[in-house]
Amino acid sequence: MFKDMNEIESFMKSRDKLGIQPGLDRMRTLLKRIGHPEKKLIAIHVAGTNGKGSTIHYLSHALMNSGYHVGVFTSPSMTDLRGHILLDDTSISEKEFIGIMNMLYPHIMAMDKADMGPSTFEIITAAAFSYFSLRADISLIETGMGGKDDTTNVITPIISVITTVAIDHQQFLGQTIQEIAEHKAGIIKHRVPIVVGELDDESLYVVEKFAKLNNAPLYRLGKEFCYTYHVWSYQTCLLQMKILMKGRHQKNNAAIALMVLYLFKKQKRNINLSQAVQAIENVIIPGRYEQICSTPSIIIDGAHNPNGMEVFLQTMWQNKKHRINHLIFAGFKDKALATMLKMAEPFFDTITLTTFAHERAISVTELGNLCHHPNVHLESDWKRLINHLLTQETIDTDEGYFVVGSFHFISLVRQFIKDVEM
Repeated sequence: MFKDMNEIESFMKSRDKLGIQPGLDRMRTLLKRIGHPEKKLIAIHVAGTNGKGSTIHYLSHALMNSGYHVGVFTSPSMTDLRGHILLDDTSISEKEFIGIMNMLYPHIMAMDKADMGPSTFEIITAAAFSYFSLRADISLIETGMGGKDDTTNVITPIISVITTVAIDHQQFLGQTIQEIAEHKAGIIKHRVPIVVGELDDESLYVVEKFAKLNNAPLYRLGKEFCYTYHVWSYQTCLLQMKILMKGRHQKNNAAIALMVLYLFKKQKRNINLSQAVQAIENVIIPGRYEQICSTPSIIIDGAHNPNGMEVFLQTMWQNKKHRINHLIFAGFKDKALATMLKMAEPFFDTITLTTFAHERAISVTELGNLCHHPNVHLESDWKRLINHLLTQETIDTDEGYFVVGSFHFISLVRQFIKDVEM
């Protein structure tokens, strides 16, 4: 039995060797053993290559503003294991998490003996469902990867969401947009409304096909509902909304969230849409073009795939305020890092490549071989790099530093800067 978080973290770390195991048999077995907490949830299921976390942020704040206790299951965590499981924007307490893990432990051991050992992510998902079944009025469930075979795809939500479809996780989801779209569309359930963002024609065709097969009402951004010039519209409903977050992609995410909330209200659930809009307008999302320090100017962004890099660069260009721009970049070796660096090179005066402690993190040397910028620097110690920026004697206000890459990396940087500033 677990006495503290250190024991749990060691236990979870020991299970990393199981790796990513697509498929739902283990998850269904574990949930059956603990009494099917997922069947007690009122849930909204959110999939998409990018934009899932942002859309969930908008939804959670709007629902909390209407008095709901909102559970959020998200990945990756911006903090620790408990950061995957939030209630009303606060991580599950150590005491409650330890209690749930002790409840799960004998079931995990029994499944291990039956050669059905659940992965770390499956265990965390089961813990989230168990917690939310007891504490949340509504649960916002973010897929970990894909949709069809994702650990979370054991729920029957009241509304499903697909934010975007782009190339990512090819080794698991397939090499083509069509294959990846089919995985995302796997979350579509019989007669459950599905809300989608702006999709390319190929992805939209797949989603429309799955929606028709499941008799699921489909709501498409740019078709059934729109958001232009700070006005959101669906049929005769018009709502003014001006968000704080930068970038066109964030406008799309906010528009998707508002469509979900409209459908939520349509299901005879209590929510004031005007109050929901006010909540969405004031949301600040960690790690998404987030100004983490003003002197010097440091902005962090979790652009971890080519589509994410594209929208980051668009946002940066639209909000350009520095004469000299510096990129600090690190990522996972299984991502399209060469493509991302090639995209970024024209926008920056210097590029500094670094690494961080994670088995999937690419080394500085390997990353350096992928970059062809004329002014590239290699720094193996990201803490030394960030500390140097924070302790400069003279700071040029015309210079901007952009820390970009894996969410795991930017989360470490974010926490480090916050700790230094305390």
